[in-house]
Amino acid sequence: MLCSRLLERANPYLYDLEDREQLNRLPVCKVLGFEGAVPGNWVFMTGLLLASLLFIFHGCVLLFAPDRYLPIYGWGSGEFRLVRKPPIQLGKRFLGLCLSVAIIWIFTVPAVSWMLHPRPSTITYGESPLPRGVARWDLLILSAFVVTCSYFLLTRAERSVALMFAADKSRLQDKTTLRLWTIYVQLAALFFLVWSLLPLSQFVVSLR
Repeated sequence: MLCSRLLERANPYLYDLEDREQLNRLPVCKVLGFEGAVPGNWVFMTGLLLASLLFIFHGCVLLFAPDRYLPIYGWGSGEFRLVRKPPIQLGKRFLGLCLSVAIIWIFTVPAVSWMLHPRPSTITYGESPLPRGVARWDLLILSAFVVTCSYFLLTRAERSVALMFAADKSRLQDKTTLRLWTIYVQLAALFFLVWSLLPLSQFVVSLR
């Protein structure tokens, strides 16, 4: 009964009182075997964890290998300047340390803590823009769009990295840098794939 009450609270315009027994039999309410934990919350927390890893990646690159970080675009007329390269780059390393610690404290720790001790709560998309009782086809379209973007990121990861380093493509001559950011793009694609399950699951529930 808890699952039906949570779903009804999240989308009151989709569910009538007599539909509670049917909602309780939905496979989506039995995912992972955690009683009272809504599957959408697991998808959301998994996506939050992956998103935090993306930002931690930026922080770690700045902290341990600032020379391999994304180039900064320079606007205006180009010119050549001979400068002595800082050997340590303390500014970038300190920024990377602060970014990594902040993301871990604000996002990663809460996500892992929730996964270890799941709590019942709801994730809602607000009121449907469609008429009452109509399936959420808008969420299906959104999910399909996100999946398509994820597919192109996975299959064209190196091309995406080349676009990210458009300001200084010479850095990609280093195979380690190319491989490092290719993994980053693939991790981003995985995040979008996980996130696409949220609107997709909401669409499936709206069909009932």
